[in-house]
Amino acid sequence: MDIETDGTMDIETQSSRRLAETHDAMDIETHGTMDIETHGTTDIGTESSLRVRETKDTANNRLKKELYEAAVEGWWRNAKSILKTNKNAATEAVTENGNTILHVAVEMGHNYFVEKLLEFLADGKDIETQNHKGRTALHIAAIVGNTHAAQLLVDKRKQLLELKDRNKRSPLHLASANENLDTYAYLFKSSTPRPFDSDIRSHISSKSALLATIFSKQYDLAKTLLNESPTNIARYNNVILKAITISFPTGLGFTESFIYPSFHYVHQKTVMRGSLLFHLDICVNDNLRVVKICNNTCCSLLGKNSMILFVLIATLYPIYQLICLLILMLHLCFSMLYLLLWKVLAVTVRPIKNIEKKRKEYEKAKHILSLICKLMGPTNDGYSDSFFEAVCQDRYEVVDEILIKSPETINLKDADGYNIIQLCIMNRAEKVYNLIYHIIERRREMIDSSSNNLAHLAGRLAPAFVLGRTTGAALQLQRELLWFEEVEKLVLPLKLAEKNIHKETPETVFTREHQDLLKQGEIWLKKTAESCSITATLIVTVVFAAAITVPGGSNQESGIPLFKKEIFFTIFAASNALSLFTGTTALLLFLSILTARSSEKDFRVILPRRLIFGLLTLFLSTISMLVAFGAILFLVFCDKRPWMLAPICVSACLPILVIVTIKLPLLVDLIQSTYSPIIGKKSYLESCHVNRKNTIFTN
Repeated sequence: MDIETDGTMDIETQSSRRLAETHDAMDIETHGTMDIETHGTTDIGTESSLRVRETKDTANNRLKKELYEAAVEGWWRNAKSILKTNKNAATEAVTENGNTILHVAVEMGHNYFVEKLLEFLADGKDIETQNHKGRTALHIAAIVGNTHAAQLLVDKRKQLLELKDRNKRSPLHLASANENLDTYAYLFKSSTPRPFDSDIRSHISSKSALLATIFSKQYDLAKTLLNESPTNIARYNNVILKAITISFPTGLGFTESFIYPSFHYVHQKTVMRGSLLFHLDICVNDNLRVVKICNNTCCSLLGKNSMILFVLIATLYPIYQLICLLILMLHLCFSMLYLLLWKVLAVTVRPIKNIEKKRKEYEKAKHILSLICKLMGPTNDGYSDSFFEAVCQDRYEVVDEILIKSPETINLKDADGYNIIQLCIMNRAEKVYNLIYHIIERRREMIDSSSNNLAHLAGRLAPAFVLGRTTGAALQLQRELLWFEEVEKLVLPLKLAEKNIHKETPETVFTREHQDLLKQGEIWLKKTAESCSITATLIVTVVFAAAITVPGGSNQESGIPLFKKEIFFTIFAASNALSLFTGTTALLLFLSILTARSSEKDFRVILPRRLIFGLLTLFLSTISMLVAFGAILFLVFCDKRPWMLAPICVSACLPILVIVTIKLPLLVDLIQSTYSPIIGKKSYLESCHVNRKNTIFTN
């Protein structure tokens, strides 16, 4: 039984073991199959989702690319068709730095695109979208200077003015930093209540904006900045004054002042003359003054009859004043008409418009200068740099304004130890020199560290930028001689023989300093005379040939010209003779320049005067030759048809216009340089404040 039992138990045990192994094998197969199926299903699902995402990303990228291209090119229709189905794309970034299509359109200057896009964005907050640098579309408009886009953005969402980027800069600051002054002006006016904060960055922004407005001559905006934020800008007044000094516009030139309407001057003269006539006390005083003069001069000659003369003068003097008043009234009416005509031409004619603009800029600059000096007050420390710069640049307006605000500034000296008088002479500051001439007369005996008196300083060569103001080396040398002679009159005679530490007298200094300029002046003058002499020779040759060859022929028996009785033949003969004589004179004058000696003194009057008369006679000879040619052309070929005069006159004016355009500026410069004194009562000094009572030169 034991054996059977054991055998039976072993068999059962083995059977159970096989069964367990079978179950384990089934479990392994089941789990393996399930794992394989599960993993396979999961991988397939993941791949499908990735494909969907890739498809969506590709579509979004394509959409952004199309929107970006539309914004860059300004194609609003293309962008509108995309935004109809994808409204959110209007506020999404289309570039790597986070710019939306609004940023891009503003940057590219497509303002129509910007306008339509803002109409599309109903919610104003949508345009506050910032890029990675924290900048809105208004920041971009401020950077690129797109003023129209800035207006559209501010009208849509005024809160954009207060938003700052990651560097804590507002659109106003960025417009200032990039010197976009038109945009800055608009943002400045739109900012409320005050565009500037109290931090130092705002101060720097206001300073840079003001400097930019001054250098670009936008004085209206500069005035607004000075009036709105004087305390913020006060710490930079010296820098701002230096800027207005450097960039101060020049006034009208001689020709521009001549044609500019002088209505106010005529009005003042008329009022003054009327006061003399209608105020009896003034009229009586004038009569007594005239009678007194006549009494001193004529009583001895007329004796008892002098009283009759006095009564006659007392009677006629009011009549004389009345006649003068009537003439001034006519002049005033003419000036009013001329002023109205000028205003019309200033809108349509560009040269007149430029003169009017130049005049207005000058007046506005003077107002800004006065405002800055008023903010600075009567202190000397902040004026020194601008003061010396104004003297060197001959900005008499700046010097006058500084001296009237701070009279003690005149006692300052620059880093080299030179005062205003010495700097005026060294830099040939003619207008400043005239402005303070009454002070110079009281201080003639000053020397520098090298024992140079004022005559030594006048003997030095002027700076290059001063010489560049005059055309031609000969005129530059002439101007230097004029200055040297003027200062020689100013100093005491004994000072002209004094020597400096280099053992040189003022005349020795002048000769040494101007050696090269003398050579250049000689070359320039002779080349000018040579070119003009060639022209004169051609004219003389032509008119001489025309004189001996009678147009139309002569009578075979008497030799009298056939056109003798024609008025145009008389015009031809007179013009041809005048052209021959003046052309010959011009030729002789130019030849005298070519053969003349070239010493320093000759460049003062002799050589320039010859060149002046040579150019005048050359102009007259040219005009006479063309008149003679036109007269004979009309007489011989036009068969007395009056309408042919028009094309002949127009054709004759062309060469006259050419020669006048080329040589007239040189002639004007020669006349002004030769016959216009440096020192004297100048018209520009009438508007200045500096006089003998408000400045005291103590050093």
